[in-house]
Amino acid sequence: MYTHLRGSNTDVGNKNDVLTNFLSDDMFFGDRIKDGRFPNDEYSDYKNGIYTEANWQDSWASCYQGIRKASIFIDNVDKNREMTRDEIVDRKAQARFLRAYYYWLLIRKYGPVPLVPEHGLDYTESYADLSLPRNTYDECVDFITSELALAARDLPASLRDSRNLARPTQGAALAARAKVFIYAASPFYNGNAEMADLVDDKGKQLISQQYQEEKWARAAAAAREVIELGIYKLYTYPYHAEDQGPGYPATVVPPFHAQYSNANFPNGWKDIDPMESYRALFDGSVQFLGNPEVIFSRVTEIGDQLTKILPMHQAPYSLNGWNTYGLTQKQVDAYAMSDGGTVPLNPRVSGFTSDNTSHKPLPANVSLQYADREPRFYASVAYSGSIWYRNSLTRGEDRVKQVFYYRGTAMASSPLRLSFI
Repeated sequence: MYTHLRGSNTDVGNKNDVLTNFLSDDMFFGDRIKDGRFPNDEYSDYKNGIYTEANWQDSWASCYQGIRKASIFIDNVDKNREMTRDEIVDRKAQARFLRAYYYWLLIRKYGPVPLVPEHGLDYTESYADLSLPRNTYDECVDFITSELALAARDLPASLRDSRNLARPTQGAALAARAKVFIYAASPFYNGNAEMADLVDDKGKQLISQQYQEEKWARAAAAAREVIELGIYKLYTYPYHAEDQGPGYPATVVPPFHAQYSNANFPNGWKDIDPMESYRALFDGSVQFLGNPEVIFSRVTEIGDQLTKILPMHQAPYSLNGWNTYGLTQKQVDAYAMSDGGTVPLNPRVSGFTSDNTSHKPLPANVSLQYADREPRFYASVAYSGSIWYRNSLTRGEDRVKQVFYYRGTAMASSPLRLSFI
């Protein structure tokens, strides 16, 4: 049943499967350049609205295969005589979670979908009888959330041992349930008049045309259930006034706020390093079992993508990376200034830094439009002239490198290439 979480059903994975990961708006991938040109392949098809099973549309079949397997397991596992009763209860809850999760993946991608009878269909019936109409979006939500609530009842509260980290817990089921409720409460599915013509072959409307405020209350209550488990919290790194070595600058303090600057976390940020608390989750500093924010994860993707392949996609060519993903300038400009204000755009700040101390943490020769930004900016954006650190290397000259991104160089393929660090 778990195998159908792979491929195009991953949330974070290969860009061949999940095109919404870390992309620029022009669907450009720097590692796909050949002889100075971007090949005319399936990516241009996707950009131009051509969707086929060959390019990322196998989720439909894969999810329904997973749903079928889960239903068969749920219906028959009680006959098992080799597992203990506790094991059967746990496995059945896992299967129920997966069945609901596959439906969640389906409605997230396709909107309202057919709900297959839980105990299967008689395949000897006529095609007309086996052909199921779409259920309404709200009917899909009701089934998914009720199944996740049932699964949560029998799933363990905490993470399992290191060999079973990908299996869901009570928190995973409740958190997925809350997210489904949040989507259902959004204006897109809650009283969306623009979707009034989305009907089945009998004329039944599949998207609710009556806005219901109480859907937000239901979503909030479901999210509160996860919070009140008392298991999950934000990861924080302690405040430090001095540099802690290459790549670990002194704490970049957020703009002063009378309520938050003088209070310790979680009531303020006096005792934490906001930038490092955010960055450490993505640079390998925090291991899976040490991350209090993890609720549900695909362990294969975590191990493969975040610790090996994903950094290769982000790193510039000059550091033997692939320089694949890029932020849009609009995304970069969305990060606020250190005083909480918006970035000046007309005109932009001109000039460059002359040293590495006047506008920390910027090094010398960097555009001043990147100076005095909020901490999240320096945790996320590799601007032209940013310092890249490879602290695992032993040779000092290779561990710290300032990288500039210019058109026509071997480091990048666009005038200004901005990547997630």
